[in-house]
Amino acid sequence: MRAHGGASFLASATPAAGKTTFGLHIAHRMLSAKFVSRVVVAGPTTHICRQWAADAGRYGIDLEPNRPNSDGPESADFHGVAVTYQTIAAGPDTHRDAAAHRTTLLIADEPHHMGDLAAWGLQTRKAFDGARFRLLLSGTPFRSDNSAIPWVAYDEDGVSSADYVYGYPQALRDRVCRPITFLPYDGEMEWISDGRLRSGDFDIALSGAESARRLRTALTPEGEWMGHVLRDADARLSEVRAGGPVHDEARQALGPDEDNARIIAATATRADHTIRLD
Repeated sequence: MRAHGGASFLASATPAAGKTTFGLHIAHRMLSAKFVSRVVVAGPTTHICRQWAADAGRYGIDLEPNRPNSDGPESADFHGVAVTYQTIAAGPDTHRDAAAHRTTLLIADEPHHMGDLAAWGLQTRKAFDGARFRLLLSGTPFRSDNSAIPWVAYDEDGVSSADYVYGYPQALRDRVCRPITFLPYDGEMEWISDGRLRSGDFDIALSGAESARRLRTALTPEGEWMGHVLRDADARLSEVRAGGPVHDEARQALGPDEDNARIIAATATRADHTIRLD
């Protein structure tokens, strides 16, 4: 990044590669060199902003998490703030004025939440186009609606161009991330739609609405499919454990929402006490 000549830098890295540590390391160096005097972390949720502020403390960087725009000028006791894109969009002038008075580093966490033509993107541009430097950190530097992300360069085909890429294969070689295996499961599902009994497995092509109903049927805690998958997963993990020590063992239940995931976990636990899901 030191060799980068622009005012914006996009680092695209696989999840769990250490983007937060990288961003805070850059912030610490820029503050120490007096290249900037203020750091703003923009994140998608208040929880993530709190995490950034807590992690920043390891570097001696004091960020005020989720500071409301209505609180007025920022306190000089902090190096900056960690706020959501929504907060920035609600008061871009507040953040633009702060960046004009103190040289600012913007760290945009998962900037795909901004769209260049969407409100969050437009207002964040208004707030930080004048920032001294903008560091964009993303594992997915693209949007499902294909709209441009602020401060990201694109090639002639409209594909985003990162200034540095750290992919999953490299993370595996460096033992930063663990290998993940996705095992496909099929099964015959039955569901009611428009008063008719429908059935099908995952190999059958369906419309978007019917495909969603089929998936909800598979994930329902009352069905047999989820129990079968969880029992197989537990047996597979037990085989791994039998082969040697397993550190940081984790079992995770996924569902359409939190309530369903908890029901799935409880159902699995009742069925077999060796399956422990938190």
